[in-house]
Amino acid sequence: MDQKLDKWIRWLTVIRDDVQQLVMHKDIFWQVGDIVNSNPKIQLHNAFYDFINNSHAAYVTMAIRRQTKTHKDSISFLGLLEDIAANPEILSRKYYRGLYKETVVEDLADEHFDQFAAPGGEHVDPDLVRLDINRLGKAWNKVEDLADRRIAHRDKKKVASLPTFNDVDACIDLLDELYCRYNLALNAVAQ
Repeated sequence: MDQKLDKWIRWLTVIRDDVQQLVMHKDIFWQVGDIVNSNPKIQLHNAFYDFINNSHAAYVTMAIRRQTKTHKDSISFLGLLEDIAANPEILSRKYYRGLYKETVVEDLADEHFDQFAAPGGEHVDPDLVRLDINRLGKAWNKVEDLADRRIAHRDKKKVASLPTFNDVDACIDLLDELYCRYNLALNAVAQ
């Protein structure tokens, strides 16, 4: 196996763990909110609820930031996607067919690979990967200011526009969607 392809698969395992944690934390946060909203006796403003809200906001924005920023010494989803877009020939139809070899769905390999390449194309289409990079960037832009200017450090500049919990959730949902997409591309596993 190509060294870069092996690296991508290893990175995706690390990314999976982070994304699963994000999805789980998001679900727990909203479940706790449902408990509070369904019980009028506990619907009082207090420091504990502020703590829950602030802790959740800090955790998820920094976890999203970890996946959407690149650094030469770090593993991030954005770094993985940029590397795939820069080296599309490594993720080839031939490699992908090999993942399906001698399985009951072997005849679906080309159809499934066409999600990542031009129909009949020999490797992943870097323009499709760049579209995913752009989607991730648009979702992240709504959260970035808060993460960079208030949570990672206290910037002198104000946060231009505070993201909503829905903005943060949309970013988490997109990371989950993209994880599933690239897990299918690299491992032929749709989860």
